[in-house]
Amino acid sequence: NEAGDADSLLSSLVLAYALSLRGHPRAIPVLSVPRRDLSLRRDALLLLRRGGVESLDSLPCLDNLPGLLPPEGGDCVLTDHNVAAAALGPCRVAGVLDHHEDAGRHGDTCSGLRRRVAFADGR
Repeated sequence: NEAGDADSLLSSLVLAYALSLRGHPRAIPVLSVPRRDLSLRRDALLLLRRGGVESLDSLPCLDNLPGLLPPEGGDCVLTDHNVAAAALGPCRVAGVLDHHEDAGRHGDTCSGLRRRVAFADGR
């Protein structure tokens, strides 16, 4: 989500890793903060370092997104939020993995098993 807290950043990395293990070589995690703000996320940095991430330079951040995608966009999976940020541009939301109340967006592009929201329908 746009707050860029630890669960947002780490869920993006873990999901991309899990997808790559399942044969999705183009699963690219994008940390939901501009690179200049990454150093302000001290809790996430501590967890990343404990997890063996030595260099933050290799982690794609929100401001790297235009260079990572083709001009027409691509599919994305939202983690830790369920409404796409404007910064995602032409990306198509193909999945949602979230624990917040469902805002009900992106139902035209992802539903069923591709949409995991803990508090769907206000429950």
